[in-house]
Amino acid sequence: MRVAVLADAHGNLLALEAVLADLRTQRPDLVVNLGDLASGPFDPAGSADAQIALGCPTLAGNHERNLLESDDASTSVAFARCRLSAAHMAWIGTLPATLRLAGGEIFACHGSPAGGDLDYLLDDVGSGRAILAPEDLILPRLTGIGSAQLVLT
Repeated sequence: MRVAVLADAHGNLLALEAVLADLRTQRPDLVVNLGDLASGPFDPAGSADAQIALGCPTLAGNHERNLLESDDASTSVAFARCRLSAAHMAWIGTLPATLRLAGGEIFACHGSPAGGDLDYLLDDVGSGRAILAPEDLILPRLTGIGSAQLVLT
């Protein structure tokens, strides 16, 4: 099975359109969207429309959570929030935090399976910069993947 993964479009419709054009050429068996869909300084509504139209399994990232939380006033969230329609926000509100696909063979999340969108799977950021975490830190972060053979994050 050929799987294509989208993530972190952040409202950049121009870049997203280039990726979607390539997907039409590549014709994967499955497309999965890992979130951070529309909050960004480009075209939040157009980007959301394109991702809704794609109709692929899509999950919520930390920016979707931020869009839905009224106390987040970051610049990218504020920019997107006033440009997204009620229908966009309703769609965002339906997105799950994780997905199990292909009969449980694929587990998808934004961040890490155990820590959600507030955690990294492979990175250790304790020093203030991202470095590859040692295996003893990574393995506990995989809690919850069940029998998945592929983890998308």
